[in-house]
Amino acid sequence: MARNESRPSAEAKFLHSKKIVTLAELMLSLNCSRRTTQRRLVEWQAISSYNRNGSYYTLPDISQFDAHGLWHYRGVFFSRFGNLAETFVGLVTQSFAGLTSSEAGALLGVRPNSFLWSLREHPALKREKYHGRYVYLS
Repeated sequence: MARNESRPSAEAKFLHSKKIVTLAELMLSLNCSRRTTQRRLVEWQAISSYNRNGSYYTLPDISQFDAHGLWHYRGVFFSRFGNLAETFVGLVTQSFAGLTSSEAGALLGVRPNSFLWSLREHPALKREKYHGRYVYLS
């Protein structure tokens, strides 16, 4: 029997009521294996968090992205760009004059020294020193 697409499924209702879930919470709710739960997340085009080790998920229609493409809920951060590296590159690309590490930290809600070192040679970024501080440019 085909599922009625106009009616929200029990899984979708669970996700909408919680807004964000971990894989373990969703596995319990769906009563299925880790792999099946992961497949469902892919089917639903779920978005994973860029902090908390990417362990939280939400649905695109739940997230309320701001002008920068960022959304946070209860200390968990999500981005329409994807993971943290993709998000930083996206923000730098959108910026008019590049971003400093402190500006990036303020926007992203994470300590910039936790990820910027790994992006110093990213092909989409250029890093220049300006008044003693690095500015990241696209």
